Amino acid sequence: MRRSPAAFVAPLPVIFALTLGAYATTQLPDASGELRAAARLIASLIGAGLLACVAHDLAHWAAARCLGVRTSRITVGPFTVTFSRRGFFVDAPRRWSQLRAEFTAEARGERPAILRWALVAAAGPIASFALAAVAWRAAPLFAIASLLRGIVALAPVGRLGAAPTDGAQLLILVGGGAPADRLVALKRIAAAQQVAQRPRAWPERWVVDASALRDGSRAEAIGAVAAFRRALDGCAHDRAASHLDRALALRAQLPRADACALLADAAYFEARINDDAVRARAWLEEAAARRSLCPVAERRAAAAVLLAAGDLAAGALAVREAFEQLERVERDGHRALPMENDWLREMLARADCASVLPTDLFASAG
Repeated sequence: MRRSPAAFVAPLPVIFALTLGAYATTQLPDASGELRAAARLIASLIGAGLLACVAHDLAHWAAARCLGVRTSRITVGPFTVTFSRRGFFVDAPRRWSQLRAEFTAEARGERPAILRWALVAAAGPIASFALAAVAWRAAPLFAIASLLRGIVALAPVGRLGAAPTDGAQLLILVGGGAPADRLVALKRIAAAQQVAQRPRAWPERWVVDASALRDGSRAEAIGAVAAFRRALDGCAHDRAASHLDRALALRAQLPRADACALLADAAYFEARINDDAVRARAWLEEAAARRSLCPVAERRAAAAVLLAAGDLAAGALAVREAFEQLERVERDGHRALPMENDWLREMLARADCASVLPTDLFASAG
C-alpha cells in the first residue's frame, strides 16, 4: 500500500524517530561527552513531556469517571482512545493539530452538568500542578514539563472556538448564562455523534442552547450546523433552510473539514429537498475543492445533484462510491453513521426505482 508523505511527519513517527536518534547517539563509541549529554537531555525532555501530557489527560478521564460522565473519545498523550460498544480502540493521530486535548463525553444524571464539566476541566491543570510540586526535587524535568502543561492548559485560548482550552472552558462555565449552556450543549452533541445517535433523536434543548447565542464565532457556526442537521434529519425542511443559511454565512469560521461537510450538505439539501440541481451544483463545486476532507458528504452530495439532474446511472454510481467511502470512515473512526447510511440507501432506492418506472410516474411521485 502506498504511503502518503504526510504519514512520515505524523506525530508518533516523529516522536519515535527523535527518541531513537537521541538514544542511538548515546551509544556511539566516538561521540563526545557533550554530544552524549545533549542526546540524553533530548531523550529525557521527550519522555518527561509525554509523561506530563499523559498524566494531565488521565486526570480528566478519572475526574469524568468519578462524576458520572461517560467518555466516548479522549486524547492520551500521542494517542487517541475511542470507547464504543465493541470495546475501546487506540489510534495514533495523523496530524499534529489532532494532538490537542480532545475529550468527548456526555454528563448523565440529575446533577448540574455545568458544575460537573467545570470539575472535569479543572482536573487536568490541578493534577499537573500537583505533580510538579511533588516531583520538583526527585524529577525536575518531569516537574517542569508538568508545570508547563498546566500553564498551557489554563491559558484562556479558544473561548469562542470549537476546542477551548481548560482555562477557557472554566471561564465560560463559571460565567454561566448562554455561553455556558452552549458549551455544554455542544459537548453533548459531540458525544451523541460519537456514539452514533441520529440528530433527530437529540433533545430540542440541545440545539436551542447550541444555536441561541449569536456572536459570529466558530461556536455559533457549529451550533447552527447542529441545528440544521437535526431539522433536516427530522424532515423540518423550512427550519432546516433557515439554519443552513445561517451556517453558510458563518462557514469561514468552521474548521476546513466541517466547512467542506457543510457545503456538501448545502448541495445535498438543494438537490434532494428543493430539486434545484443548478444551485446545488454551485455548492458542490465549492465543496469539491476540499473533497479529501469530507469524502462521504461530497460523494453523497454529488449523487444527489446527478439524480436531481436526471442522470440516474451516474447518480447510482456516485452513491455506491459514497458507500465505499462511508465504510472506510466508519472503520477508521470506530463508529457508525446511521444517518449517512439511511440517506444513501434512500437515494440508491430512488435511482433504482426511477430506472424501471416510467419517467412521468416517477416525477409525479416525487
